[in-house]
Amino acid sequence: MKLKPNILVIYSISALVLITILRVYLLHPKNEFDKVIQHYRQKGNNEKVEAARFLKKNARWHFSYTGERYEACREAYIHLGDVSESERNETMRKGLSSIKPGSVFRIEGDEDNISAEFLIKHIDFAYDLWKNSRWLKDVNFENFCEYILPYKYSNEEVSDYLEEYNKIYSPLLENIYFEGGVKYPAIDQNPDSSSIIKNRGNSYYTLVRLLPHSGSLTFKNIEIGQEGSKNLFIQYVNGNHKNTASIIINKRDTIKADLKALNSWYSFPNKRLKIPVHLVEGQNMIEIKDCQDTIAIESIEITPYEKYYLNDKNYKITDGANYIITNLKNNECLEIENGSKDEGTPLICGMYRGMNYQHFNIQNVSYAFFKIAPAHIDKYADCLEVLSFSKENKAGIVKCHYHKAPNQEWAIIPVAPGQYKILNKWSGKSMECLPDSKQVVQSEYKGLASQIWTLKRSDNKIYFDKEFHSLPNSLSEVADRITKELDFEWMELTANLPPLPAVDILKTKTGSCVLESRFKLYVLRSLGIPAAVDFYPPGPNSSTGHMWDSVILNKNNKTNNGQVEQTPKIGYNNDIPITKVFRTTFSTNPNSLGLDKDKNEMIPPFFSDVHLTDVTDEYCPTVDIPVDLFKAGHVTYKHAYLCVFDRGNWAPVWWSRISKNRCLFPNMGLSVLYIPAYYTKSENIQVCGYPFYISNDSTINKVIACTDTTQTLVIKRKYPWRNNWLDGKMDNGQFQAANKTDFSDAVTLYTFKGNAEPLFYNLPVSNRKKFKYARYLGANGSHSTLCELSFIDESGNEIQGTPIGTSGSFGNAIEKAFDKDILTYFDGSAPDSTWVGLKFRNPAQIKTIRFIPRNDGNCIEINDTYELEYWNNKEWESLGFQIAKTDSLIYNDCPVNAVFILHNHTKGREERIFTIDKNGKQIWW
Repeated sequence: MKLKPNILVIYSISALVLITILRVYLLHPKNEFDKVIQHYRQKGNNEKVEAARFLKKNARWHFSYTGERYEACREAYIHLGDVSESERNETMRKGLSSIKPGSVFRIEGDEDNISAEFLIKHIDFAYDLWKNSRWLKDVNFENFCEYILPYKYSNEEVSDYLEEYNKIYSPLLENIYFEGGVKYPAIDQNPDSSSIIKNRGNSYYTLVRLLPHSGSLTFKNIEIGQEGSKNLFIQYVNGNHKNTASIIINKRDTIKADLKALNSWYSFPNKRLKIPVHLVEGQNMIEIKDCQDTIAIESIEITPYEKYYLNDKNYKITDGANYIITNLKNNECLEIENGSKDEGTPLICGMYRGMNYQHFNIQNVSYAFFKIAPAHIDKYADCLEVLSFSKENKAGIVKCHYHKAPNQEWAIIPVAPGQYKILNKWSGKSMECLPDSKQVVQSEYKGLASQIWTLKRSDNKIYFDKEFHSLPNSLSEVADRITKELDFEWMELTANLPPLPAVDILKTKTGSCVLESRFKLYVLRSLGIPAAVDFYPPGPNSSTGHMWDSVILNKNNKTNNGQVEQTPKIGYNNDIPITKVFRTTFSTNPNSLGLDKDKNEMIPPFFSDVHLTDVTDEYCPTVDIPVDLFKAGHVTYKHAYLCVFDRGNWAPVWWSRISKNRCLFPNMGLSVLYIPAYYTKSENIQVCGYPFYISNDSTINKVIACTDTTQTLVIKRKYPWRNNWLDGKMDNGQFQAANKTDFSDAVTLYTFKGNAEPLFYNLPVSNRKKFKYARYLGANGSHSTLCELSFIDESGNEIQGTPIGTSGSFGNAIEKAFDKDILTYFDGSAPDSTWVGLKFRNPAQIKTIRFIPRNDGNCIEINDTYELEYWNNKEWESLGFQIAKTDSLIYNDCPVNAVFILHNHTKGREERIFTIDKNGKQIWW
């Protein structure tokens, strides 16, 4: 008889086989990620093992673009940094036109194409950033893995971005910077008269031109109080191409400076060129020469900067505490003169007498800059500020109400144990008690005893201003510090680009919010700051989406005064309703539609991204919406979608599983009109329910067109007005008439008050005199900007004449106000005292002034052909065509409680759905 093998023997053999397999696997990992895991096991670092596992787990869902077409896109983008903004889109077009026909993007999966060497270097660098950060306690391991560790954002080509970005931007955290210092105008350096240029149109500034290779400009007698590192700012203009120049310090040190391409010879850079230099005590000389192309310089400015000092062993100040601040020279303390509570009261020194106006609350408000608040003012609402934003030596220091101005903030920097210098953020100059008086002023710091202060706690109180206080060494503070210093240039690029490598964006630093948000993400992560890109898609009341960065805090982060620290939303500034806000993560979202759908189910491409997480409730109030669906007939759908109107179509913004012909859509934004829909196998939207909107009180309001009851509509626009920055531009603008060329006998026919709507106005004139001239004179600060202007006589005819006025800015000349094109406009070259008008062919009596302010062209234009449609609960149905005879359209017999849309078939693309409220007003969705 045969014996059955002993079950224990079988288990022993199986275990031996398993151990052998594991041993082979560990000694010979099957891919690069496994090599990395093995490396860290051998090093005994369990956190790095888990970090490598995190990357391995999620790498299978990531890929990189490669190939000839991708390289051509990269090359075209990189060249944008060589030209000005006005030339970039054309440069991009030319670059992309060289791509060979039939050329395609190649795709390589990250799992099989990233080396262990790269991963180990990347993990080590990221891990060190995290562990060595001052805000380590605010970043747990989970957030480190998701928001610092990833080697890429999406599907761009992999690059060593952490180290590259860190090298450039880590000084922003290592140093504190001052707004200004000593300015040296170029005209004061006695240049050759032939090189002096006045800027066009006014005399606000004077330039000195440097010709390529031969030109030179030397700034002499640059007085420095104490040797050290400074920032050199150069205010310059140039042509449309990138330039270089040599900066020679004291005939010894030469620095090569890159000069960014500017749009014209009449505009300075958005951010001044800043170059770190080392200057000696006393007299210094700076020479600028060897320009590659012609430039013109207005001035240079020397500003100090200091090392970040809050972690210095000699720094002993308690944030939010009250102090007596005593001068080392005379042993007298700071006080508000006579204890006055009046604005502008001087700061002086006096013998300490225990008065509360000799005590000052010191709290951090901006990355090692402090508000110094007199304790005798209720809630410490006032502060010490440099008078009149002066940068001059011996400018006075006074008490004023705090409003976060740079001349109201101070760095309190240890210079020896128990001793500090106090420097103003605006000027970089030191607080000093004048030896021969009690007056406290600012002056160039020279290490004098009169510029050094001791600080002693006056009580045990701690006070923080909830509006302005910034928690030192917190994530929100360092993120705010970093992003305010970044030099990315926003502009809308007309070309659609694939995800670009981080190192390419670093070279060019220009583009729309898509590229800007990625750039900021790379900067933040390279400094050990956990960050993510959030965005909302195109949707309600707008046909554009937006992207920005968020710094990720641990849950329930607390400040040291018990307040919850707010997550910074960098670049988020929203004044329109939101449907959804998504966050892009490196890891996959297990609840994503891409993983929930059936194998053969068609879904909108947007939702196939498995890295999207819904974070809408972090930004705005939301509500869960139950929706009843129309029956789908013989077709069975697993999911339905909520859609909003976007550029002529219903666009899905969220999804839900269907249960018994009903859906529940969670966390939906308010003040939005939605419509439910299926997504068909032919990849079309099929509406499957009534439109509805969510009001601010979370009420669901169905919009079901009723044709049994009708209404008359008066329509003035086809798209909402979004340019709110123009509001108030015409307030106090005057329409005048005169018979003298210089308008010295001007009569004001009409003064406009308030905000001008983006529509045509017809203003009646009661004055019955005849005039030779008429004009619009805008209020100061408005540039007298205006789109169209005409004057109508008693017979209803337009009075003819010759355009007159002051010069316009950048091509927006006086003729633009009379060209019958409502998308062009006059804009004065100066903010004040500009005007635009007509010299009449013959003296005329004005009955009506007709004008339209600057606008977007979406008002009703006479002679254009329009069509109004309404949603008949299934599709759009026409209510007829009209050729506009006036500035508004009138449609009779329109259904009530309906969604409408107006088309201009003559011109224009922007259009938006709307409903009509009980007062006949268009409500846009």
